[in-house]
Amino acid sequence: IDAEAFQDLKKIEKLHLDRNMLTSPLGGILPSSKTLSRLGLTNNMLTLFENTWHRKWPKLASLQLGYNDLGLDENLHSKLLEFSNREQTIKIGLAENKITNFPLLHLPESQKSQIVIDLQGNKLKCDCQTLDLWKLIKFSNQSIRIKGEVRCLNLNNELLADVDSSTLSCPFPCGQLSP
Repeated sequence: IDAEAFQDLKKIEKLHLDRNMLTSPLGGILPSSKTLSRLGLTNNMLTLFENTWHRKWPKLASLQLGYNDLGLDENLHSKLLEFSNREQTIKIGLAENKITNFPLLHLPESQKSQIVIDLQGNKLKCDCQTLDLWKLIKFSNQSIRIKGEVRCLNLNNELLADVDSSTLSCPFPCGQLSP
């Protein structure tokens, strides 16, 4: 896609670029927009959730990134939390990617909006770094809601919601930062 193909679409509300073999980064292709509310990028070859997306599209309510190659991005969880200081709820679809690790460095305080994250079909390595994600699934949180069946590859494909918290351990010293 030509880098200038979308430059005149700053007032666009919905953009669906599914199944286009797009690769990361997209920063130079997709312009900032104060009106974009829905962005569909499923079934591409994206490997990176970009740092600037929460600023580029402040009205974004739906970001669909399912069926990509996201997963090797170690800071994915903190990039998602950047969306927590918004006026409206945002739904972020990450189903069927290559996410194996989803540590949360802290659970955010209640915000006026909510981030709904779909992790369906990702096979996580469940250990002490997954404990905060387990808490989000098991107990309600006003800021983040996890949607979809999250399974533990290292625990016989068991649902994370069904795992006993004592199973989520790591060798000492543990990387778990929250109490």
